[in-house]
Amino acid sequence: MEKRPLVLLIRSLNLGGAERQVTTLALHLHKSGVPVTVVTFSAGGPLQAELDAAGVSSACLHKRSRFGLPLTLLRLARLLRQLQPHTLYGFLAVPNLLALLLRRCATGMRIVWGVRSSQMDLSQYDWRARLTYGVEARLARHVDLIISNSHAGRQDAVARGFPDHDRFIVIPNGVDIQRFRPDLALRGPLRREWGLDDQHIAIGVVGRFDPKKGHAVLLDAAVQLRARQPLVRIVLVGGDNAQRTAALRQRVLELGLADTVIFAGPQQDMPAVYNNLDLLCLPSIYGEGFPNVVGEAMACGLACVVTDVGDAAWIAGDTGIGVPPDDANALTQGLCAILADDLGARSVMARQRIQEEFSSERMVSLTCESLRIP
Repeated sequence: MEKRPLVLLIRSLNLGGAERQVTTLALHLHKSGVPVTVVTFSAGGPLQAELDAAGVSSACLHKRSRFGLPLTLLRLARLLRQLQPHTLYGFLAVPNLLALLLRRCATGMRIVWGVRSSQMDLSQYDWRARLTYGVEARLARHVDLIISNSHAGRQDAVARGFPDHDRFIVIPNGVDIQRFRPDLALRGPLRREWGLDDQHIAIGVVGRFDPKKGHAVLLDAAVQLRARQPLVRIVLVGGDNAQRTAALRQRVLELGLADTVIFAGPQQDMPAVYNNLDLLCLPSIYGEGFPNVVGEAMACGLACVVTDVGDAAWIAGDTGIGVPPDDANALTQGLCAILADDLGARSVMARQRIQEEFSSERMVSLTCESLRIP
């Protein structure tokens, strides 16, 4: 008899932390012979190509606007009746809620929710986001299993109304340590493209230009840092939002940082990006759970200076430096302290920590155990 599949439900397969983890989980499960189908609201996305290349089953619900949710729900219900999955695993609030609404579409289907953030400042978002988060907290007690990718995310969810029981567990994200690794052969081309030579110190900041990512605080810190370290360059990787990118560029000009800040744009070859940096900085001020960029950078041998948001400081451990969020002075001091230290030694420690604690194999193993996948 054909095995019933696991269905992973997410909005899209664009570049993002939750999207990367769905892709990583699906690829590993498929390689292990576990039937898995990834279902997205919208089509395409850079990570879709990875699933297609590996032959992972996927389906799109073709949601084209915010008003298309009822039709999306009907399409998902039809798909679930066809697939009859043993588990429907949602990632983030809206997929979580849809999963719960449709639990009767397949016989004995378990509903699993994925919690991927913490300490969200909902004042930065519209009423729909606030409503969704409120409803999610009220309905969480009806879910068979809740998986947070961070201890901070679980603590925050419980504080806003999620149940505090043994069916709410933490499974940290996993990093593909074969893909993300130190590789001197990758170093050089991107640095030249960014206008850097060997004397420059490239500090990378990877993430979309969202208020929660703390780019504004970083720029204030960069003014102080440049006075102490003239060869420092801040490399901003990301920026798919034209309006936010323009605003950030304007702020760079106002602060006189045009020769210090490099807008590298969105990048798909992230191992190459990390191997052309000397240090990673995560200046987020809220909203992080398990920031993938920290784990990926550490796997590539980068020390990290991170704000203590989500589990970022815990992930970096003794290999990096954690500072309070939304504090340009503290961020400057952290960056200066790590630049004055032995980056080579920290590099070895950083990769070793990811290998031992946060590999994708460990994440997949814990997930299979929790979902009762043999």
